[in-house]
Amino acid sequence: MSSSSRPRGSRRDHPTPSRRHVRPPGPLLVAPGAELTPDHIDGLLTVLGGLDTGSLVIVQPDRPGHMTLGVRELPADPRCAGAGLFGLDVPTGCSLIAASFIGRCSSDSDAETDGGAAGGSAPTRVDALVTALGDVHARVRHGDEPPQPVVGAPSGVMVDAMHRAIRLPSPGSPPPLTELVGRMWLHRVLGLPSPAPTWSQAATTHLDPGRSGRPRRGGEPTTDEVVDSILELADDADWRDLHRAAAIGRMAVPELDPLEADWMDHTMFARWMVESFRSTDVALAMLRSSGADATADRIDEVLSRIAATAPVLRRGRRGA
Repeated sequence: MSSSSRPRGSRRDHPTPSRRHVRPPGPLLVAPGAELTPDHIDGLLTVLGGLDTGSLVIVQPDRPGHMTLGVRELPADPRCAGAGLFGLDVPTGCSLIAASFIGRCSSDSDAETDGGAAGGSAPTRVDALVTALGDVHARVRHGDEPPQPVVGAPSGVMVDAMHRAIRLPSPGSPPPLTELVGRMWLHRVLGLPSPAPTWSQAATTHLDPGRSGRPRRGGEPTTDEVVDSILELADDADWRDLHRAAAIGRMAVPELDPLEADWMDHTMFARWMVESFRSTDVALAMLRSSGADATADRIDEVLSRIAATAPVLRRGRRGA
């Protein structure tokens, strides 16, 4: 599932959250066996699939051989479905956390866990769970068709958020910092007054931001200059340091306050930062549609050369 952009709400519409705790309302489901077997997982996904979209579920052993399943409404958030979990900590000892939401599935069958994903497929219902051991299981349902298991590893904001809510590190590794620098550069290029910026104007927004959109002293910038500059800028930064700065309020992050940044780990924070900007493919397509094909080709060359040095998430992935 992929999403390079999402519906965004104003911070005025989303009050700063405090740490919250989900409390099981009672023994809604009691099942034998404290250990979660594949049959238990299938059963829990079936139960989740019978609940309304936007349900949040936790499972907690309450006595030897029994589990309690607690259900509550997934807090709504205008940014994406997964943001409704920001700041949430489930009770210690929970066996798993699960949620149902509207997401998207990409062509490679990854389940993106973001209710606001804007990818190449229609929104679909996703039922996903994360166990206390970090195992992720998910099903998708297209319209009235029977639910189907997700092929591949589900990913996205929701999966990351469920890991954090159950006190686990976010899965995988953070994207390279070159991806953030590249996307921020394209964001500035698309914001230039010229509807079809030239290569010189585009390069100047990165090399000499104070002169964005105006001729650069010293002639037209070269591709080598921009590649070297992006790599140098990325090398001078570190995701852990940026995360720490955001968590103490020293750095502004799109649609994220310090408490939320502190609740994330640096991997989830890095993904949020990168995915707050348009994917390179979308941005380049926008440039080409404006008539700036030559500029888009030069930028694509820069990013391709950088990708050979550090792997870059070219398509983008914002999940629930």
